[in-house]
Amino acid sequence: MKLLIRFFYFLTAYCFVAINGVAQTDTVLTKNQGGIRFKPENISLNVGLLVAQQKSEYYSHRLNPAIGRHSFEGFVRQPVSFGYDLSLNYYLVRKKGFLLDMGLGVWSYSLNYKAVEDSIVFINPNSDIRQYFRHHTVFSLPISFSYQIKQGFVFGVKTALPIISESKITSPDTTRSYKSNVNTFDWDHLFIEGRIGYEFRAGNLLLAPMISIGGILYPTDRAKYLYKVGLSMRYVRNEK
Repeated sequence: MKLLIRFFYFLTAYCFVAINGVAQTDTVLTKNQGGIRFKPENISLNVGLLVAQQKSEYYSHRLNPAIGRHSFEGFVRQPVSFGYDLSLNYYLVRKKGFLLDMGLGVWSYSLNYKAVEDSIVFINPNSDIRQYFRHHTVFSLPISFSYQIKQGFVFGVKTALPIISESKITSPDTTRSYKSNVNTFDWDHLFIEGRIGYEFRAGNLLLAPMISIGGILYPTDRAKYLYKVGLSMRYVRNEK
């Protein structure tokens, strides 16, 4: 996995240098009568199903007593959890196969903890909680560098700069929940991913199913590896 992350870093640097060269003469944001021409066909909507993997187990996790318990101890973190990734992007460069887009997005996932029965009975025999979820929601600025082979395969890298993040703890065994403080520029949620997809046209839409593999660069108790299956959609009625 370390080699894969290093490859993503190299690909990011390569795409950045190459796109800079193209962007000097072939940007899609061009001046028009003293302003900047806005092209609706450069807007893309991206949706994805996110799978989060955390290999290491976390046996004890203390929580705020606001949820009705002094602490949750004797729980094991499950290795796989799920979430979503949504973003609305705009292509700043879309020439000669090089693609550069950025926008606004939100991605979220939950870490699932399950009780070890013997430990719960020993630590807190009166607890009726046997499972809880720690939800993470991150509002970000996604930036993607990609290269398209004609009108087919697209591959590249994406990063999302975390602007606002929040965590929330819920359990199916209680109606109470606990929200942590809202954090700004939470760099612990900075992640990078490699992407590959295939673009095809369906009527007035350009659709690009994507598969992504990446991870959070500085994980603490959060998921370490992230896998996504997503879809990018772009309206192209006015495109020549």
